[in-house]
Amino acid sequence: MSDTTKIVIRSFHPLNVTLPDCDTLQGKVRIVLPDVHVKVVDLSMGGIIPNGPHLGADVPMVGVDVEFEEPVEIGKFMQFVVNSADVLEKAWKESQKVIDKHGAVLG
Repeated sequence: MSDTTKIVIRSFHPLNVTLPDCDTLQGKVRIVLPDVHVKVVDLSMGGIIPNGPHLGADVPMVGVDVEFEEPVEIGKFMQFVVNSADVLEKAWKESQKVIDKHGAVLG
């Protein structure tokens, strides 16, 4: 994965993206979604309480890989990210829902 270029989405509202310092992209590009919050230990003492006391951590989210055989201008790729932001955000939110539904890892 060392030869993978990363485009990091820090947030969706507003859309905040960190781009590599280059003019074109080629090969494997990973769009990294914002971190998700994982509850590690539930501290509510009476069962899981949504948004209740817990020990947790923000952890890196999986990415979306795109591969280009030919060079693509960074501006064109950024337009792709902007046009795909709703779909990427939906995938990110669904992942967070699954993690939340599972509850605390050690709870």
